[in-house]
Amino acid sequence: MDGHWVRGWMNKPYYPWKFVEFVVGPEGSRLTAQGGRTVPSHKATAESPAIANIRRLPISPDWPVVEDAANLAIEEGFFEGENELDDLLKRLDDETSGKF
Repeated sequence: MDGHWVRGWMNKPYYPWKFVEFVVGPEGSRLTAQGGRTVPSHKATAESPAIANIRRLPISPDWPVVEDAANLAIEEGFFEGENELDDLLKRLDDETSGKF
């Protein structure tokens, strides 16, 4: 997860805002940094060993294809509840394998 925001039109922004506060705070930024994709904006985390996993994303002309396939599979699998986790992981592998 690279961006965190709360939509201004939300009727009940309390819980989304609490999530954003958590994810950019000490514990949340440490957990996010351990994923290896995001440089933390929390200064103490950025200066800690938590960033040891940060790595470059693959450079590939097919990256937009991979990202689109992954986003669609995740959207359908998690948000629409169409797939079990094992099915979702298989779909991600099938649709992105060989693209890197």
